[in-house]
Amino acid sequence: MNVNILIFFVSVAIFLFFIFSIPMRRKSLFLRAGKCLLSLPSPSLKKIVGIFVVCALIIALLPLQRFALYIQIILALSCILGAHFASREAISFSRFGIYENAIILGNDTIFYDEINLFPTLAYENDAETTSVDKSSLQIILKNGQKKELAFENEEVRKNVLDVILSIRPEFKAK
Repeated sequence: MNVNILIFFVSVAIFLFFIFSIPMRRKSLFLRAGKCLLSLPSPSLKKIVGIFVVCALIIALLPLQRFALYIQIILALSCILGAHFASREAISFSRFGIYENAIILGNDTIFYDEINLFPTLAYENDAETTSVDKSSLQIILKNGQKKELAFENEEVRKNVLDVILSIRPEFKAK
């Protein structure tokens, strides 16, 4: 079998896997997340559909053009990566929010069991503190990874924090 055809079929198979696995992964995520306590605005579906369409078109062009092998591999992997990111966003599309067991915002799904602390809560209201962005929320996970969630404005961030701290008061000040 020609290597170019193999790259094409593997790319198509992985691309289709990402698309057809969205409903199962979506159902699993929201069963684990629990009930929605605070809904947050979601972006347009156009971006997600656009990424899938562009990736599909590029993959469809692979067997029609005579690219060098390394170019075909790079294009195929780029499309697979794009489809992966689009499918991750499609999983949580239109359901961004604060849930009983998780925070779901964009590609970020953070379960409360993974959170170590919110570092800025300890000092953001001090008079000397001037460099805290009050429209974003920093989170340090138990594995040491840092996440930053951006919200529309300070009011949305305050509402999010109020909901989280009402169900998980242990995050107030560590």
